[in-house]
Amino acid sequence: MKTYSITLILTLLVWGVYAQTDTDKGWIAYKKAKLIEAKSARKVRRFKNKPGSLVTYFYASKIRQDQKWKKVLPKKTPWSRRLTYALNKYKDWTFTKFRLVSKKEHKPSKLWVKIWVEIEYKGRKDSGTDEVSLELIDGKWVIVSLPT
Repeated sequence: MKTYSITLILTLLVWGVYAQTDTDKGWIAYKKAKLIEAKSARKVRRFKNKPGSLVTYFYASKIRQDQKWKKVLPKKTPWSRRLTYALNKYKDWTFTKFRLVSKKEHKPSKLWVKIWVEIEYKGRKDSGTDEVSLELIDGKWVIVSLPT
């Protein structure tokens, strides 16, 4: 009975460690992420070659309703169908708020950035979280896919 109990306890402890890691799934939280709204979006004028900085620049540009968001997309056009589809949907949306949530590498030189965003569409506000895909191309991070 003692052997069975010890084995069960060890199994549960090991399972608990893996379950906790599995629950986390490798996402790293942005602990000091600021909420970007119309006023703060005006202050976001530059970006660094870092995924979070690029994503923040992109959505700040969308909130400002300028065209500077193109600077953080691949230079090679035409863009992928998925990216083009998302950008076409974005034409009908008004972005009002944005915040970085977390990031996760899913392949070498490729990662996801989870975001929270609020939009207006046909007079209704909607918000939620989703992922932006980024890729390191020729030493520079670029956004390759956007949520819709």
